[in-house]
Order: sequence, then C-alpha cells, then structure tokens
Amino acid sequence: MLKKFTVENYKNLQIKDDLEFNPKLNIFIGPNNSGKSNLIDGMNFWADLLKVGVQQSLFKRNFKTIPNCYGEDREIYFRWTISIREFLDLTYVLRTHIPERDYHDNYDISFESLKCATTTSEEEIPFQRISQKAGVLGFSPMNVRKDKSFKFRNLEPKESMLNQIDLLYDIKGLKKFYPIIYETFKSIRSYFEYWKYYPMADIPISNIKSYSRLRGEEKFVNKHCDNFANVVRVIFPKYPSFKLQYFEYLRKFMPIDYMDYEIVGDRDVNLFIMVKDKRFELNELSDGTARLLLLLFILCSPEKPKVLFIDEPELNIHPAWLRVLSNVIRDRSHHVQIFLSTHSPELLDPMTELVMNGEANVYVFDRDGNIKPLSLNEELRQFVKDGWELGDLYRVGDPVIGGWPW
Repeated sequence: MLKKFTVENYKNLQIKDDLEFNPKLNIFIGPNNSGKSNLIDGMNFWADLLKVGVQQSLFKRNFKTIPNCYGEDREIYFRWTISIREFLDLTYVLRTHIPERDYHDNYDISFESLKCATTTSEEEIPFQRISQKAGVLGFSPMNVRKDKSFKFRNLEPKESMLNQIDLLYDIKGLKKFYPIIYETFKSIRSYFEYWKYYPMADIPISNIKSYSRLRGEEKFVNKHCDNFANVVRVIFPKYPSFKLQYFEYLRKFMPIDYMDYEIVGDRDVNLFIMVKDKRFELNELSDGTARLLLLLFILCSPEKPKVLFIDEPELNIHPAWLRVLSNVIRDRSHHVQIFLSTHSPELLDPMTELVMNGEANVYVFDRDGNIKPLSLNEELRQFVKDGWELGDLYRVGDPVIGGWPW
C-alpha cells in the first residue's frame, strides 16, 4: 500500500507536506494542466527506476522538462512511504540533480535513503536506515547509535543503491548484514512489480483493437495495452469462474453473449465478442466499447496488482456507462488500492457515500498547482443530506468541491 507521497520541483508540482492516501480509493480532480497526471507519473518514478534504472527513468520523462520551469532549483525531491507487509513501513527518499546542459551524463543522485519503521512496537524492523550520498553508502543496523553507523565507498553514484545489491555483497564490512538488506530490497522489488499504471489518453485505440503477439504467460496488461488479447488467452483458461464473472460485468453495459480469443497463425492472438449469435471483431466496435472491455478486464482480473493507477478512465465512454463503471471501481477498491485521475462528474457521483464514510479520498487540484484533500465540512455534509452527489457539485463548479479552472 502506498501510504504517503511528497514531491518538490517535479514539473509543476511543489508538495511540501505529505499527501496521505486512503488504502482503498483515491481520486484526483482539477482543471487541465493542474498536475494530476504529473502526480501519478511522479508517484510511479520509484517503480520505474527499479525496472530500468535512474538514467532511463529520467530519459523517458525527458530530462530537460522535469525540473519546474518557473524555479531556479534543478534538484528534484521525492519521498514515498509504503507498507510492503503488515506492520512494516518503509520510507524512501530520493534527491536527484539535473543540470541545464549535458543532463544525460551530468545528472547525479544528491542523496537517497531507505528507512524502516513498524506500526506496532512489538514488531522488529530489519534495520534502521541505509543511505547513499555521492557513492558513499551509510548503514545503520538495529540498536546502533547514529554516530556508530557504518560507511562504505563502493557504489556507483549515478544509480540507485536499490539497483546495486550485488555490489553490496562485495563490501567486506557489510557482509554480515547482507541477508537482511537483500531480503528487504527483494521485497521492495517484488512489491513494485505489481504496481500498474494506465494513462488512458496515451494508449492508442489501435493497441486495444489489434492482434496481440503470442508470447509467454503474461498475467497483466502492460502500460501500452498492446498485449490485451494475449493476457486474455492466459487468464481465461486459468480462471474459468472469472471468465463467467467478466461476462456478467459486461452485461451490465451491453447485451453481449461472451468474449473470446483465437490464435491466428503461429504468432498472434485475436479477440472477438458475440452479440445475439453474431461475431464482431474488436476493430468493428466503437472506441468507447473497446476501452470499456479493457478497463473491466484490468479492474476485475483475478491477478491483482498491489496498486492500480488509471488516468482519465472516462475517455470515449458514454456518461451512462460511466456511472456503472464507477460502481465497479468502487467495488474493486475493496481488493486493490486504486488511484484515479478524472474530469468526470459521472464517475464521482456513485463515489459520494464512500467519500463521506472515509472509504475514499478526493484530492482537489487548482490552476496554480496546489493540492488539498477534499474537506468533509458541515457545508458539504448538508449538501449531501439534501440529496446532492459529489458529481452534482463538481458539475456546477460549486466551491465546496473546487477543481474548476476559474
């Protein structure tokens, strides 16, 4: 579970205080260019650096556009607090400096640290803190004063220590602590493998409608969604009860008989649906229908991510369908921690009860880049008591909700 996040000087974001998240559902609303997508992207930076390293994580985001263009500071600050197992919280801090020129080679990690804490006094943490500054590793084991921490000079200063576990093994004075460091780093890597992020506006509809390459036992739809058909090929036979459940979800939206896959030649997988005994290829469907098939599969798959991010799920989907989709999202948030960025009042309406009961959080962005949790004050409670839903208030731009461009 992602518990807290802070980021400073990242694109248009300057979050000085921790954003504290709901373990079930978190919804970002606000005008265009207010930073909703940037926040989701920044939250996923840790997951990316574990997959491809710091340099490639910066490169894919375009080095020169990462620091806030209105400031002079070129240092980016991230801080995450995650819970990777019951009673154990980890806080990871990363500071990276990006120069104005020659940034591909001259960026550096100013500082990084991983700190362990427990949520109960009875549980024992694996170590206090491990950190890196300019390639110098600092390590504080349990029950050792800070001034007795160990320091080693063996790391590559431009890469995260989390990606240099093999080098840690070769550090003579650290060998006796290596097993607990290794297990902690391994748990972090495993946890982030199950973070899934879907920026719907960046996903070409052709990726969803086209054949997928027949390749391996893929359990999750990837970020580009070009393996959708292949994942269906893996999941449907493995989980026959889910296949039936998925059809039931689809029938809440359309009179579908079923959806299935076929292998085409020796290298491709194709999806099709049956409606009233007539076959339809996905490229015959409307864009909204194809996106709905994908979203329902991602949300309801028995192979569950640890954290699920969906940016603008409403794209191409009819408002009436969005209300039903919102109910599905609401139900699935009891099984997976979900983060949504949306402009849709129709998605907000069915979330009203969850938000008012504290089972979902709404974060409101303004045009100046400020972010604040929606206040469940007496004025809002009275509106809800009088029959208003959150989407109603958002639709008319009522200041009790906010998030409008003016």
